[in-house]
Amino acid sequence: MKWMCCIFILISSCSSEKNRVVLIKQWHLTPQTKTLNIEKAMQIPQFENQKDIYLKLVKLKQENKLDLVIAEGCEGELSENFDEIYNGWNLKSLKANLKSSQYENILAPIPMKLKARFSKLKVLCGDNLNLVKKHLKSASDMRGFFGFYQKLTELKQVGDEERFSLYQRKLKEVYPDLGPDHDPIKFSKSGVINSLGEFERLLKERNKNFEKIILENIERDPVVIIGGLHVEDLKQRLENKSIEVEVIVPAGYRDDELSLLQKFKDFFKEETSKWTGFMLPENFRLSKFDFSHQIVPQVMMTKSEREQLQSLAIKAELDESILYSDFDQDGIRDFTLSEGANKIILAPEDADWDNDGVLNLEDSTLGKIKIAEFRGSVPLANNYISQVSPGELVKQLKANLKFVQEDGYYHEVLVLEVLKQLIQKLSLPLKNIIFLRAASLNISKGDNNFFNYVKGVKTLNYDPKKLLSFVNSQRQRNFKGAQYKNFINSYLVPLLIHSLSHEVAHSLPYDYSALAEQMDWKTESGSIKSLYLKAAREEELRRTTFIESASFRGKTYKQWRELATKSNDPLFIEKEKLLSLYSTLNPSEWFAELYSLCVFQKVYPKSTKTSESKRWIQLLGINPAAATPEICLSF
Repeated sequence: MKWMCCIFILISSCSSEKNRVVLIKQWHLTPQTKTLNIEKAMQIPQFENQKDIYLKLVKLKQENKLDLVIAEGCEGELSENFDEIYNGWNLKSLKANLKSSQYENILAPIPMKLKARFSKLKVLCGDNLNLVKKHLKSASDMRGFFGFYQKLTELKQVGDEERFSLYQRKLKEVYPDLGPDHDPIKFSKSGVINSLGEFERLLKERNKNFEKIILENIERDPVVIIGGLHVEDLKQRLENKSIEVEVIVPAGYRDDELSLLQKFKDFFKEETSKWTGFMLPENFRLSKFDFSHQIVPQVMMTKSEREQLQSLAIKAELDESILYSDFDQDGIRDFTLSEGANKIILAPEDADWDNDGVLNLEDSTLGKIKIAEFRGSVPLANNYISQVSPGELVKQLKANLKFVQEDGYYHEVLVLEVLKQLIQKLSLPLKNIIFLRAASLNISKGDNNFFNYVKGVKTLNYDPKKLLSFVNSQRQRNFKGAQYKNFINSYLVPLLIHSLSHEVAHSLPYDYSALAEQMDWKTESGSIKSLYLKAAREEELRRTTFIESASFRGKTYKQWRELATKSNDPLFIEKEKLLSLYSTLNPSEWFAELYSLCVFQKVYPKSTKTSESKRWIQLLGINPAAATPEICLSF
């Protein structure tokens, strides 16, 4: 199996001692999409992904290193007599075009193209067509119910009774089960939840078929071309059978189906849950937690604080015992309950609940109790079509970081690539960062807060879904017509460089107080009276003071923002020689912006020039020229 190393370069060593399977993620078309016009089909978004997979497998076959291909969406063996039509093509029409210089550009199912070209290649179908049909229906139902749910909810909120009744009638036409006494909103919501459950059930049923076909042919080291939605569950099934699995993410692959599925799951999780977790381990099960050891409430909260926390617990439908829990009896409470961004937030207070030396984020057990479940491998997505080897990238970063994630979240390849480059080329210091965590950051307001650093657990969090939504929005709004690759390189990569180095700055043990004072920062501090913020906490999280007021050059953050709005000048921060508007929030954020712009200058040396700095002001709202060389030399 040494050929795998040569072709895909995703692992550092190979062995022929163990049976192995390669799963290639494909972004496929629906079978009904006609692609007989080859030139026109080359403009379809899936083209790059499909062609890349085809060329990779052709090369393997030509080197006699491809013995079996397993396909999705069909049953049985794809033999010479296979006459099914997909995308307007069948084996006969593909063979008729074999000598065409455009053959590799034909957008037809890859297994069919390979079989037409290599008649002796064994191609098996791993699917069950009855399950495929049901699976497609559940996906259609899920989208349909969700569309009605959103529209009906919106019309009810604005009080448009006429249009509400119209959509109610349309819902009845599509789904006759809607009775006269049914609430159409509840009916459509229930429809989404039920079809979502059916969709996931059928996905696993289809994967059982793939697993069976793979196991029956495992000695041939099969290559499976399959939609990315199947990969995580199928990979887990095979690894449970001690089979080595390699996942390939080809060029042009996008997780559209996975993103849509997660959108539905996230939406209804948020709708039904009364609280949201932050910094909890993956697939955390609160119901399994042992709350038998308690701290006396008076030790860590005042009477009024206890009443407020009891009220939050009731609103969140959480048992009050969670407020006082101390499993390992080390005097540090297990959880903190708070309210922010219209959500009740449950977060760990003790970084190691059972005091076993393994931090919560990588610990699936509480003593002997299993309270979390981790995925066996680092989940990855390549939404920005990065060309690097994901497996090698993860391996290199593991020398500096531990990968963790919230359930349902993935690590974005481009974020990892940019971070690796900053570490290798600029020696970005990660001494105080243990975990790189992909998770929701919806606990805070704002659409463009994609990263944060949590000091207590030395964790750099980022929200790949929020980032993707923002990037897509920016592209539609401000970069229409721009080539995707140029957009990524000229906008997203600089954004990531700035954001990552900003959060790294927050992790540094740098005393910036004298520098901030020198730059005309003035702050006034007050004493914290809250017992809850001081007692039964990790030492570095205990708060005794807070910033009552902060001003930069005599103005508060609010005043700077009002002044910028009033001026209506896109180059306001250049004229005021500000690093960014955000840098006027407080000394901590000012320092992080300063540090990040010093890093930015190393990557983009011309950004210190006034003309170039203006471009970055308009593009990202940052002013690299405001970070002087003298200050940057001090880091």
